[in-house]
Order: sequence, then structure tokens, then C-alpha cells
Amino acid sequence: MSIHRTIKLAAMIGAFGLLSFASTPIANVSSSQSFALDGHAITAAGVTSWPVVVGDEITTSSAPAVVSFQDGSRIQLAPRSQAKIMGT
Repeated sequence: MSIHRTIKLAAMIGAFGLLSFASTPIANVSSSQSFALDGHAITAAGVTSWPVVVGDEITTSSAPAVVSFQDGSRIQLAPRSQAKIMGT
């Protein structure tokens, strides 16, 4: 294998690792009513919670939503509010 192929392979593996890390759920969001996650409507019926990753944007409708993080902390979003999950 040439040095260029080795470098390309290493770069692809590194990029895949970063993408895998970025999509690891860091919290769950739940609500008694529908809400939006990154602009996509999520219905509350039949789903107790939805995974959230860094960069996700949550928009509530007529009911509050609770964001529960893996460390046990929780944030309650008021009805008709919006929050974006940021990471370091």
C-alpha cells in the first residue's frame, strides 16, 4: 500500500471516528405533546423519550418538554420555546 493510500485511509478512519462521536446521544427529550427535533415533527404517542445529540435543536409546541442528560441533570423547556444542544 502506498503512503498516499495509507494517509487517505487514516484520514477516513479519523473522520469516521469524529462522526461517530458526534452522533452519540447525550440526552433524551420527552413531552406529553408533539415537539420538533431539528425541524422534524416528533409525535409523543408511543414514544416515551427521544435521543438528542450535540447540535440538535428542540422546539416545543403547546406542552413543555424535559431534556434529561446522562449525568442525571434535567432541563424543562416551556411551551412554545426553543433550545439548541451545544457541546464543547
